[in-house]
Amino acid sequence: MATGACRHDECRCFLSCDLDVPIKFHVVEADYNLSTGRKHQELFVECKLYMNGVPFGLPAKTRLQDSGPPYCWNQLITLTTKYKDLISFSQLAFTVWDVSSGKDGDIVGGATISLFNSKMQLKTGRWKLRLWLKKEGDGSVPTSIPGKIPKNERSEIEHLEGLINRYERGKIQHIDWLDCLTCSALEKAMKKKSGRTVNLYPSLIVELYIFDHKVIFQESGANFYGPAPVSLLNELVTIWDLNLDEPIRLSISIKSLLGA
Repeated sequence: MATGACRHDECRCFLSCDLDVPIKFHVVEADYNLSTGRKHQELFVECKLYMNGVPFGLPAKTRLQDSGPPYCWNQLITLTTKYKDLISFSQLAFTVWDVSSGKDGDIVGGATISLFNSKMQLKTGRWKLRLWLKKEGDGSVPTSIPGKIPKNERSEIEHLEGLINRYERGKIQHIDWLDCLTCSALEKAMKKKSGRTVNLYPSLIVELYIFDHKVIFQESGANFYGPAPVSLLNELVTIWDLNLDEPIRLSISIKSLLGA
């Protein structure tokens, strides 16, 4: 894969404009707290890409799922749009539909996630999105139904899930003894969760594609590493002397070189 990689070994990354591959992600599952009053539900998830609040490309849908709750699709979705075509305000809007009524379908809930974070890095990995009941996926800027859960509203299990997500993406250093403590805390939290019958809110879990390196947004056609303009004033030039094995700094007048 072609990369506009950062030029430092410790900071390797891809530029989004160089990723000539379709956008991919998994729709994993929706939790059990999606009851609409019917004993038998047939659900599917509709996925739409928005750019600057406008739908872009063709929407995609999961297969029907009626063996729930929870409703597990674990289905790979591939959009017609490529990563290189994304802009900074790109969002994925999800809508869960129930077609068990035999009509056009009832909206169960919706959630929206932006594809780039505040640092203009492409989001990757597993995301637990809050579903807003009876709301369709909204790709406006800003969205009225953000899927990201505020930190002050996250439960203990959600904090741990977030840490595990960062760990799996290599953003947290692997330390054996600390990993064991985290796994132990997660098991305890899961036991507490299993004793509850209702979640604080319904949610949809998706997994965004993970690249080998982080992906930084860069608009297609932009010259990210353009050369610095050369001044006609005196410039300080560094030359490496192979005999002395040390750099020599010289002040060179560009005007004199140009015969000005």
